[in-house]
Amino acid sequence: MMMYKAYLSDDIEKFLSKLSASEEERIRKRIEKLETEDPYHYLERKGDTWILKIGRSGYRVAVDMDDEQKKAKILYIQKRSKFYQEYEVNK
Repeated sequence: MMMYKAYLSDDIEKFLSKLSASEEERIRKRIEKLETEDPYHYLERKGDTWILKIGRSGYRVAVDMDDEQKKAKILYIQKRSKFYQEYEVNK
């Protein structure tokens, strides 16, 4: 079985670089968990959006899953309080 690969855009990399080192590391480690045979184990579906929750820090990550190419593209990261206001989640 083939493993998935997580892809972060330049914008996402820029966002992460502005966080504290510990928050950035926590988010990156959580995103790495998507690089398995079954990344859906870590994801939650909200409408047509896959969401990865980042534990205690309260961040949410919108993920576009491409099962054919085995890619998990990180679309958006934000604190939970802003995530649902700023990112269009179709419920």
